[in-house]
Amino acid sequence: MTAGQTWRFAQSSFSGTAYLDDYQEYTVATQSDSFDTKNDSLWTYNPTYQTVPYNDSGTNVVRNVGTGTNSNAAFSRTGYN
Repeated sequence: MTAGQTWRFAQSSFSGTAYLDDYQEYTVATQSDSFDTKNDSLWTYNPTYQTVPYNDSGTNVVRNVGTGTNSNAAFSRTGYN
């Protein structure tokens, strides 16, 4: 891979097997989110699978819970839907 570029890989798992898709080149857009509140303008959440904010040892994070049998628990940045 070329140095100085940013790469994105998609990872998924199904029935105990992890899959890693081919890479895509993309332009980095700077964004930060402390996950202190649920920000629907930045993220597409499904409240069945994601909990925001979720306190993980003093740090707010997104808690994402899925079955591992499908991609129903996927969530994404709003700009990348």
